[in-house]
Amino acid sequence: MPVGKKKRSDFDEGESRPCALNDWLKLIFAVVNLLYCVFGIALLGLTIYNQEEWSSLEGGSLERIMNILITLGAAILFFVIIGCLGMSHQTVREGTWRGRRLLCIFELGVIAMLYMQFIVVIYTMNAAAGLEIVLQELKDGETDVPYLEVEEAISKAFDDYYFSTYDGSQNDRFWTLVDAKCPSSMRSTSCNEYSYASSCPDQTSCDAGGDDDYTACPYEMCRKQAGGTVYTIIEPLAEYGLFLLCFEIVVIVLTCLLICFNPHDDEKDLLTKAVGFDATEEAEEPDVETGKGKGKKKKKKKKGKKAKVTEADF
Repeated sequence: MPVGKKKRSDFDEGESRPCALNDWLKLIFAVVNLLYCVFGIALLGLTIYNQEEWSSLEGGSLERIMNILITLGAAILFFVIIGCLGMSHQTVREGTWRGRRLLCIFELGVIAMLYMQFIVVIYTMNAAAGLEIVLQELKDGETDVPYLEVEEAISKAFDDYYFSTYDGSQNDRFWTLVDAKCPSSMRSTSCNEYSYASSCPDQTSCDAGGDDDYTACPYEMCRKQAGGTVYTIIEPLAEYGLFLLCFEIVVIVLTCLLICFNPHDDEKDLLTKAVGFDATEEAEEPDVETGKGKGKKKKKKKKGKKAKVTEADF
């Protein structure tokens, strides 16, 4: 045997035994978990950094999505720590911080986040695809374009915020968007607390309009520009969420492999479990005086063939 290597039976009780496959799985899991942590930090940091801007755009209609993303990013960081602890205690089978228990908690957390992300990804992907079609139809000059489900929520928040703030300072990000992208007839220069031109959105007509009549509402007047802004935010989030969804499936598979791993017993452990005591210890020779087993240990001698004595030997 090469110098420096140990047999499996040479390891003391409690000492970790070599298992190449499991070591590789733990290494891959550590790398994947580190990347998962980086993705969670990126999601959390990007959302917090843009929270004020995104939540103020469209009258705060995107604030709910921002809160979900912040919660998701914080949950990823929390469960990554649990996963690292589970990996380091993988072969521990006793105590509070048992490896399988920690890895199971980690896996359940990832599955819960996977389910939540699945809902968000489906919603954002459908919204992005629908907005892309709506924007193209508006660009082609069509006027009778039905509202999407996401536009119903956005338009209500957009209209409410416009009518509640037009007579204020008008110096936040919402009005910056309106002044930069919306038609001049509804900008702060024409619609403010000092003068409100007839071309400005009419709150009475907007509130009294039917379900399909939005012509007097701010969002309808700036639909193409406002919808385009929402699309530029939702579309990258949908793609990032889809990537993270696929990545979490890999994390779940690796965690299952670590949970299912069970270190094999060596020959000494198998014999001990089979007969109830350490069967490899040498038998004790009973003491002649006391008759008890505290004498010298017997050593087994090899039996050889006895030589036959003949007349020729004399």
